[in-house]
Amino acid sequence: MDPTTKSGLILPGRCVTASEIRRAGTTRIAGYLDRHGVSKQALADAPVNSAQAHRVAPPGQRRTAELIRELADELAADKARLKALEDETEQLDTAHPVGPSSAAWREVGAGLPDGG
Repeated sequence: MDPTTKSGLILPGRCVTASEIRRAGTTRIAGYLDRHGVSKQALADAPVNSAQAHRVAPPGQRRTAELIRELADELAADKARLKALEDETEQLDTAHPVGPSSAAWREVGAGLPDGG
């Protein structure tokens, strides 16, 4: 799973450990992902198939899983907030008389060595 994408953050917000994933199974995971806007069956199959091969629970697994869930939820919320701010900025630029030029300045800033 790719934690830089929305779909990669959905499942870790609920199931982290191999036993949690096995217990949930493909059908429940697919339903959970679908309710959160991710409808790719492969994203449900892959973790279940991987969890079937992992039967050992390392020490500290429960606490680590809790931390991963918290971080995944926080990152997903941050990504949603950033998207909302980008949309708001876009609307303000469009409504402002010099909006198109301010959008052009953002593109120039993105190309600077320090990222703008």
